[in-house]
Amino acid sequence: MINQLTQNALTSISSMFTSSRLSNSKSSRLARNLSMASLVLVIAACTPAKLNYLIDPEITTAEQLHSHASLVSVQVLDKRKQLPSQKDKQVVTSAADNEAFMLKEKLVDNLKHHKFKIISKPLLADIALEFHIEQLSATVASELFKSNVEVISHLRLKAKSKGRTFEKLYKMSRSQEVANPANQNDVTGVVNQLLSKQLSGMFSDPALIELARGQG
Repeated sequence: MINQLTQNALTSISSMFTSSRLSNSKSSRLARNLSMASLVLVIAACTPAKLNYLIDPEITTAEQLHSHASLVSVQVLDKRKQLPSQKDKQVVTSAADNEAFMLKEKLVDNLKHHKFKIISKPLLADIALEFHIEQLSATVASELFKSNVEVISHLRLKAKSKGRTFEKLYKMSRSQEVANPANQNDVTGVVNQLLSKQLSGMFSDPALIELARGQG
């Protein structure tokens, strides 16, 4: 879709050609203006439209926990503070109105796939898992021919099992270059590659496994 910036550039180019018919003495100025207008067109084409990402991670290690704790409760809380604006970067937001709710749904789906039984009462669970989203952000920095997608995720896990507790903050970031213009699939892919690796690492953490085994 041609945005307003592109339309303005095209109008400028048309006006320049009209002027050139009236005065050949302005040819050098016309050439410079055409070069600038062409650059505007390139930049406009490289500028991504408003983007959103979808949350859909895959946990590949949950079976390690299942052998010690098959009855699980899951809570996800959004504990993020407002981040400062990103200069020269486009901030990408989630397509979901409630990211904590969406992440919980995806966690539950993954755990059910690994044969866990999900219950709503933490006190009755073999292990109660509470995830705090302390940071989950995605930005796109556009250059002339490529864009850089950067995702940062800080997730805190609080776990309880038979009176014992475990708490740890997991930090991870991922950066990937993509062709211009970056689109929703590009950002979604980077977000979920990071979350899949991060969550799989959390569920295979030896300290969490030991807690579930009753040795934490």
